[in-house]
Amino acid sequence: SRRLESVSRLNKKNHPRAKKSSFRPPSEMENAVAKQSIPLLTLYKMGRFNLSHRVVLAPLTRQRSYGNVPQPHAVLYYSQRTTPGGFLVTEATGVSDTAQGYQDTPGIWTKEHVEAWKPIVDAVH
Repeated sequence: SRRLESVSRLNKKNHPRAKKSSFRPPSEMENAVAKQSIPLLTLYKMGRFNLSHRVVLAPLTRQRSYGNVPQPHAVLYYSQRTTPGGFLVTEATGVSDTAQGYQDTPGIWTKEHVEAWKPIVDAVH
């Protein structure tokens, strides 16, 4: 847990996306032009979430969560693939020891799993 926290701090400090974002919402005119030409890049309300575009990272099964525990490298992996106002689905995550499709996929049924997910969630929000 301490190691995950220090990796998270390191990644936030050194990763280019960890710095203050230069993202700004599009102006009304930019949004109007985009709606006419590229709906994929327009604002979208998905339930209670306001997305800045409609590009989504689909869930992946990477099989790199040894012992079903998300690893520190996942912090960097997912933070590299997120954008402000975007939507990212991490990967197939087992909710119990018997609910796994593949070996070494992350779990979320123990306190250790939950704690390992925290720096990943922090890195992408």
